[in-house]
Amino acid sequence: MKLRFSCECVDKYNGKTYRRGCTYDFDDERAKEILATGRAEEVKEAKPVEQPTEPKEEKTVDQKLDDGELVNLLDLKKSELIEIAKKVGVSVSGTKEQIIERLLESAEIE
Repeated sequence: MKLRFSCECVDKYNGKTYRRGCTYDFDDERAKEILATGRAEEVKEAKPVEQPTEPKEEKTVDQKLDDGELVNLLDLKKSELIEIAKKVGVSVSGTKEQIIERLLESAEIE
């Protein structure tokens, strides 16, 4: 168990001096004995911080479609919808919603 001392102390068993603000390791039984004196506090060890992983490369809409993944058309940018509309052969004019409507209608026909 790790303890941080609030004052300078001398260990009665081994004569070692523990400095104020410094952290030392003790076995649990000895640490409990020291904690009872009120001259130290337990130091909780922080969990190790995970290193950030490399961001996964986001698949393009075409890659998702090629892999058979579902794609929410409402989540796509208008420019992405226009690309799909051109491939399918529907009009690319109008609002995002109008393009989506035409794409859905073309899918029903097929």
